[in-house]
Amino acid sequence: MTMQLSLLADQIIDERLKNPESDFKAWRSKVETVDESQLAKAYVALIGVLQKKSVDLKPIFTKAGAPLLSLGLDHPEQALCHPAKGLELATLWQLIGYLGKDSNLFQAGVNAEQFIRSFTDSYKRPFTGIWTQEGDVKTYTPSPSILKLLKSCDIKKQPELMRCSDPELGCALHHGKDMSLALTVTGWGSGIGSLMRRDAGIIAMGPQAAPFEDASRFGIHFTPAVLGDVSKHKALPGVRIDERGDLFTFNGWTRSVIDNNHLWCHISAQLDKVLDLKMQFLDLKGTEISIAMAVKADAIRVGENLEVMAGSLKQYRGDVAPVALEGKKSQLVMLPKGGSQMRIVPLAGDDSCWQADFLILYLLDRDRAEISWTIN
Repeated sequence: MTMQLSLLADQIIDERLKNPESDFKAWRSKVETVDESQLAKAYVALIGVLQKKSVDLKPIFTKAGAPLLSLGLDHPEQALCHPAKGLELATLWQLIGYLGKDSNLFQAGVNAEQFIRSFTDSYKRPFTGIWTQEGDVKTYTPSPSILKLLKSCDIKKQPELMRCSDPELGCALHHGKDMSLALTVTGWGSGIGSLMRRDAGIIAMGPQAAPFEDASRFGIHFTPAVLGDVSKHKALPGVRIDERGDLFTFNGWTRSVIDNNHLWCHISAQLDKVLDLKMQFLDLKGTEISIAMAVKADAIRVGENLEVMAGSLKQYRGDVAPVALEGKKSQLVMLPKGGSQMRIVPLAGDDSCWQADFLILYLLDRDRAEISWTIN
């Protein structure tokens, strides 16, 4: 549906650019959608305003500006932000607002774009490990028609924010002295956070249920729509975010849904000179769980002796031990506490698993369902 509407919008834009006074006789068929997807509704509205019709589009976003894919009325998992689709939505809202002389819609698009573009590390790389599933890493590139129309609209871009939090999505972004961190308690089959230092870091991390090779059993499953009406802009209960100078703290509850079991997990993080990160489950309900980290690095050093290279066949399986993520320009050292076993698997670096170089698995002890790390 969305792809068909996008192609139709492109065709109408091309005609408009070639002949601004065109009466669009070829496009007078009525376009309707019952899809609650905000993207589908935005394309229908764009087609309408291009045909010089009056449109009434009510965008859905949080108070912080995050564009939501839907209200989650029928599908709670869609009441989320999404890096690529969110940027697409922001672009459409700006275009429709500009062309339809709707300043509120236009500003919603500007705010949404600023929110999405702010969730990047210090090198402007998107935090793809939050709100996206492992095979869904992509960026939004406007079509040539959209780019031409944007240029003709002369829409001014807003600067990215260095710090950003959203109580409705239970998410926060923080840039430390040399470390960028994004955390969230909302997602669907996606991670709780990303941590980057130059060319080494954790792209995505989160719960992974056995069998550990099955990517569909990864991640958290929690959105604002699970708790109620998204449009009421309620902050998620139990989420606390605090920033005082370079000190950043984050606490919140999330859940994974595995085999109809709701596994509630508390996440806490404190970043000052080092990052202290902890995940603790209330009850595993007999489910075998690990914490998975999709990692970017050229090599991983385990302890003082063993080194696992990216792209190699060599793996590690043994006791939980300190590891160093080695890049060409940086290093990230992780000191874990807890867990019963650790595995390190080199990856192909392709489009799967967030384009990571390694997967690290920390198997949790069923009698002590918690694990923490000091990361420097």
